[in-house]
Amino acid sequence: MPVQLTLERVPTLLSILQFDPRMGEEMFLTFTHGRENGPEIKRTGRASPYMEHLYPQTPGEATSHPDALRLRSWIIRESRRAEDLQKAQEALDEAKKTGASAAAIRTLKAYVDENPRLAAHDAEFSNVYPQYEIIGQQGCGDLSMNFWHVAFLNSPLAMNGEDTLIFLHGEPLATRTYPCVVKWKPDQASAMTLEDLRFNSNGPTADDKVWARRDGK
Repeated sequence: MPVQLTLERVPTLLSILQFDPRMGEEMFLTFTHGRENGPEIKRTGRASPYMEHLYPQTPGEATSHPDALRLRSWIIRESRRAEDLQKAQEALDEAKKTGASAAAIRTLKAYVDENPRLAAHDAEFSNVYPQYEIIGQQGCGDLSMNFWHVAFLNSPLAMNGEDTLIFLHGEPLATRTYPCVVKWKPDQASAMTLEDLRFNSNGPTADDKVWARRDGK
């Protein structure tokens, strides 16, 4: 079992675990299918972050509503679905009661309506890997919605079982190198390493999509 190295609750919750691949413990990446290329969260530094509304009434409609930024994103844990729905419904009821804007009410209603249809990260993982027990989950909300955040998934957790490169359209992949955690396949010598990677979104095969840079090569 993993070893708890740090557990702090002040000023924020911080939990660090150490696991051992030699004991069959592994790290996996799941992502919300259909959201592997954004939309981008934009930041001006002068106002709240905003993004394209996923249920727009007009073309190009943007929103900075915090719940709108999470629309269509998978739920973290299936066991929290009912609690999440209840909180969203309470927020919707309160918005109607206090005369919130029509845009805010529409966003909260969309959030409530889609709850039963959303997948959950832990449930999707267990469907693919029923032989594993989940011992921890760590969110990575920057992935797929921010520049400089890129991932490559070559496992049954990828969408439709196909190699998936997760990045924002507009990310200059050809000119950037990304420090990444690399999980090697079982026949490799190292289970996980830190590597400087480059990506090719047009690569026809997995080997063509990811390049490791070592010693400047």
